[in-house]
Amino acid sequence: MSWIELLFIASLSIGANQGELSTKKSPGVDYISQREKATLKKTYRRAQNSKLKSLKHQQNLEFKSLKYTQFAREKEWMTLEKEKRKEYFLRNSDRKLRQDYEVSFRNRKKELRKQFSDERTLSQERFNKRLKRLKSELLQDWNEFSTYLEKDQRPPKELWP
Repeated sequence: MSWIELLFIASLSIGANQGELSTKKSPGVDYISQREKATLKKTYRRAQNSKLKSLKHQQNLEFKSLKYTQFAREKEWMTLEKEKRKEYFLRNSDRKLRQDYEVSFRNRKKELRKQFSDERTLSQERFNKRLKRLKSELLQDWNEFSTYLEKDQRPPKELWP
């Protein structure tokens, strides 16, 4: 016998063994190879990371927008305060009253900046909650996805992020 004939016979016996194994598996279930399993794992992880990056990018854009609107609000506030200050100083020439006005102005400005800081902190807290919730959802989905892979089954499309 030539080596080609031996190879052919060996492939037939391997095919017969695979046929025996496949009859033991559940019908109607899409089974996958080890290579395909590794590829699915890698692709799924990339999809999950993409979802996380998307959320972080969205938060970054929202945070920049918040900072910009706060900057604009402060600029508008400063313009109004400048006008009020001029009016007050025209009406009151007493040095003590002017000093009191300046102190109250600084306090109002400090309060405005504290309000802005609180808004940014609140935004960051909301983002952290959303990120934590997304991570737990992704972990739960990953666990369900990997149970299918452990059984050498193709996971359903609903599990993909």
